[in-house]
Amino acid sequence: MKFSYKYVFITIWIIVATLVLSFFWGNYPHYFFYLPEPLSIWLIEIYGASNGEELADLELLYVFIMSFLMVSFLTYVILMLKRKLTKRPNEH
Repeated sequence: MKFSYKYVFITIWIIVATLVLSFFWGNYPHYFFYLPEPLSIWLIEIYGASNGEELADLELLYVFIMSFLMVSFLTYVILMLKRKLTKRPNEH
């Protein structure tokens, strides 16, 4: 069985890119999009945040999840584009 390191590198890429994007999003939120206020209030009610610490936890959780989804989606799009644009040797 031949092991491909491609999947290991993609996994490492997704983890590192998610952490870097989360760091920048957390430190420079004015460069990224904001949630609409009704959605923010709904998330706070669902999460049950009752003080500032819990609100900060919710913000961190939101940033991590959104960063992971954005990085994963962009990685998928780039891999599919690369797959479509590279010609296989036995294709004409």
